[in-house]
Amino acid sequence: MNWSRLLTWLERWETSGMALCRCAFEMGIDPAGCYRLVRRLTGLPWTEVRRRGTAWIVLVLNERAVTRTAVSVVGRRAQTP
Repeated sequence: MNWSRLLTWLERWETSGMALCRCAFEMGIDPAGCYRLVRRLTGLPWTEVRRRGTAWIVLVLNERAVTRTAVSVVGRRAQTP
């Protein structure tokens, strides 16, 4: 859910220039929490995430999914006698 929020905010920025703070107000959530969430998910501030764009976020999500899958497969193999 958090990644989908981030993608929504980024899409709004890219299509209309809507500030993250305004998105937060429209969603009824604390803007400071949004900025913290962006940093927690990506390790980067909102300004850098905006600069890198949606394509970068999709790449990050794909890399994390591949890594989780690989860890899961390795874990299952280690448990097999």
